[in-house]
Amino acid sequence: MQEIKPLLVLAAVLEYGSMNEAAKALNMTPSAVSQHISKLEQRHKVKLLHRSTRRLTPTDAGRELQQYCLRLQYALGDTLQALDNLKVEAAGELNIALPSGMASVPAFQQALKKLRQDYPEIQPILHFSDSLVDLKQGNIDIALRGGEYALQAPDLIARPLAEWRWLICAAPDYLSAREPIQRPEQLLVQHW
Repeated sequence: MQEIKPLLVLAAVLEYGSMNEAAKALNMTPSAVSQHISKLEQRHKVKLLHRSTRRLTPTDAGRELQQYCLRLQYALGDTLQALDNLKVEAAGELNIALPSGMASVPAFQQALKKLRQDYPEIQPILHFSDSLVDLKQGNIDIALRGGEYALQAPDLIARPLAEWRWLICAAPDYLSAREPIQRPEQLLVQHW
């Protein structure tokens, strides 16, 4: 196990071409990088790098070992990525755009409460706006929209969540002084 870190350090030195740059990439000091390389060379009794004040180049043995060090580096990266992908709990901020009228809707409040209970590591951030938010420009993850044209953006990937029947109500005094309303387009000429 002690062999892995010096090999990864060597891979970084060969990748970046200098101990200083490798040290920056590895968040180490140049001295620590140099010590890892020296210990590796001493342990295996092989010179891996030609060092001069201006250049650092691999020896034949260093070039031979380079491909294996890079494979080790990539395998470790793939392993760590696979480990991250195994996370089963969703976490982080979830930006949700929604109309201001939805804040008081009991079904929305219940859904938000359930989200917090089922996924405590998710922090919902609500962005209330009565205009359609441009999902490409902002940092919105989910947008709840309603209305006739809400889903008509050509590049929108959307799924209807519910359909509500429109019910138009008016006071009896208003209706008694006007012609009966038979069709929705007649609403456009009403005096509100």
